Amino acid sequence: MAHGGQNPVEPIIGDKPVIFGPHMENFATLAMSLVANNGAIQVNDAGELERAAEKLLRDDETRRLLVQNAGKVLAQHRGATARTAQLIVDLG
Repeated sequence: MAHGGQNPVEPIIGDKPVIFGPHMENFATLAMSLVANNGAIQVNDAGELERAAEKLLRDDETRRLLVQNAGKVLAQHRGATARTAQLIVDLG
């Protein structure tokens, strides 16, 4: 079974565009949400990685939109710890 992936949150918080490969199993839900919302680029091989990196290096607007969209995806998850803690308190 395939497994892997690096946490994409740190570069997103640092306002950096994110490109990742096919194995994001450790962060599958977030990776799918980022790709679906144009907040990250997922590539399948070295050729796709090269093309994606070249596009981002040459296109300021694409880079800006990717970072902006990724930030919106992360914003949906802000406060999750507090909400979970409140649910536990309410159940107690």
